[in-house]
Amino acid sequence: GPFRLRDFAFLEAQPPTLAHLGVVAASIVIGAGTHLAWDLFTHEGTWMGDHIPWLDRVIFTFAGRRFLGTTVLWIGSTLVGGTFSLLVLLAVGRQR
Repeated sequence: GPFRLRDFAFLEAQPPTLAHLGVVAASIVIGAGTHLAWDLFTHEGTWMGDHIPWLDRVIFTFAGRRFLGTTVLWIGSTLVGGTFSLLVLLAVGRQR
């Protein structure tokens, strides 16, 4: 199948050069920064709710639980991101 772990070993097979370590460090910083920025949109009580009013509004209620715009955006982005990640893994696995 396309999800054999050994098919992804090439991702780790990069030479441990200073340039590679710089790319890894930059990737970590960029990933952390974008994660924190996205949290401003997907967590209740952030200052983005003051600038984008629908983020702090109740979009719908289900089983007695209120779903604010931040929660709907969080759930939606998790589903989209997870689906994208699985599709990338499938594509990589099929090419190896």
